Amino acid sequence: MRAKSSVKNQGRIYTPEFIVKNILDLANYKDDILEKLPATQFDLLSCFGVTHHIPGATLRAKFFNSLSTAVANGGYLIITFWNFDTSKAVKKLEDGGDYLLGWDNKTDLQRYCHLYGAAELDGIVDLLKKNGLTLLSNFCEDGKNSDSNDYLIFRKKLIQ
Repeated sequence: MRAKSSVKNQGRIYTPEFIVKNILDLANYKDDILEKLPATQFDLLSCFGVTHHIPGATLRAKFFNSLSTAVANGGYLIITFWNFDTSKAVKKLEDGGDYLLGWDNKTDLQRYCHLYGAAELDGIVDLLKKNGLTLLSNFCEDGKNSDSNDYLIFRKKLIQ
């Protein structure tokens, strides 16, 4: 029988059951997450598969500001940014980094996606830093060549 794993953070032990029970279920969240995140703060907030669907620099800045306030003091924020293949785009839109991609290899089913450039990612790191988050690690992983997603891991300053 496999032993239960857990995560220890500042004297608290989080079992997998606790983590699952306390995950913010955005699929059933009633408000628009681009307009307002819950007032609750989280020790660990992950944002996977979301950022490339946020249209416009203004909404993206608002979203990242909101994320930073949703992280508790001493908490962690993990964000991914998809590095999709632009050669498979159905259409390049006017704003830099904005594309329409097909869905499931069907060009008639289209979805909006934003490709973040290095300068834009640096700007997000700077914005989050101004909001008390420190970049702990960044790396590229996933996909055939381990380059499909950029991962950024932040920690919010612990205020006593």
